[in-house]
Amino acid sequence: MSYKVLNPLNIENWDSLISCHQDATFFHSQSWAKLLSDTYGYEPRYFSIFAEDKLCFLLPIMEIKSLFTGRRGVSLPFTDYVRPIVSRPEELQQLWQELIEHAKKSHWQHIDLRGDVGDQAIGSVYDSFYQHDIRLMEDADQMFSQFSNNNRRNIKKAIREGVEIEIRHDMESVDEFYHLNSITRKRHGIPSQPYRFFENLYKYVISDGKGIIVTAKKRGEVVAGSIYFLFGKSAIYKYGASKKEEGYLRANNLVMWEAIKWLSKRNYTSLSLGRTEKNNAGLVRYKNGWAPEQKSISYYRYKIKDNKFVVKEKGPGSLSTGFFKAAPVTVSNFLGGVLYRHVG
Repeated sequence: MSYKVLNPLNIENWDSLISCHQDATFFHSQSWAKLLSDTYGYEPRYFSIFAEDKLCFLLPIMEIKSLFTGRRGVSLPFTDYVRPIVSRPEELQQLWQELIEHAKKSHWQHIDLRGDVGDQAIGSVYDSFYQHDIRLMEDADQMFSQFSNNNRRNIKKAIREGVEIEIRHDMESVDEFYHLNSITRKRHGIPSQPYRFFENLYKYVISDGKGIIVTAKKRGEVVAGSIYFLFGKSAIYKYGASKKEEGYLRANNLVMWEAIKWLSKRNYTSLSLGRTEKNNAGLVRYKNGWAPEQKSISYYRYKIKDNKFVVKEKGPGSLSTGFFKAAPVTVSNFLGGVLYRHVG
């Protein structure tokens, strides 16, 4: 059985083809492919196998071509996790040598994979993270009772403080989130994604009913917000932002709680809180406070020249964090627009 290299942007019913697989998520969808490709110029190369017109294998890869960071295949850029869709766990191993030959012909330096095949490791693990998945229920009171004392207390405090929640699908809410996100990223020493990314996020995701923006306001001013992606019966929390000086309001907790209730009322069955670095104890504790199932996500890097999976080398840490914390937001945003496409 041999694969085809497809571009999901050219297949009208792509989401219908993948939706029958239990491992398919928003990150396998056409919306995510359009967003990444249109914003950063990446070329989708989705390795696929069909049996009687039914998709039975999918490894979505995008080719990144950069003068600064090299030419490579990534499954997928800026994606928390995207497990290959397989009918049998051994399928990826059977096709691996063909993928290597494709990588050599494409002059890729390496292939990055973000997720296991089922519970099986693909090779030596390059890096690993946590994933937290909340099982959504119709009974909001039952869900609320399972949250940590801290989360329950913070939700009640936000309500007492008069924080107002809006769930929106308009470009104005995207602009408000972009502004808040720029401030938040500067605080963490990370450049913001380019504005074009958020324009395309509205164009391909929010306006198409594949995502929502939840904002928290106090005295009419946005103080916190989050973006959620939707696919089938599953949702993914993807981006969050807030004002540090309004942190005492605990608006982020109310944003998450209102999103959970909104999703549950619309029969969504699970909410992923995305990936978390294992050494970020505070964030791990916060996410576990929502009573999720905690899993491990493995990342893999196959170096073509060395013909093997490699392990991430420990470095001295990023020297750019201090720069982006000190730089004006306009400078950080400009550099983000220049640099992001090279990172992937």
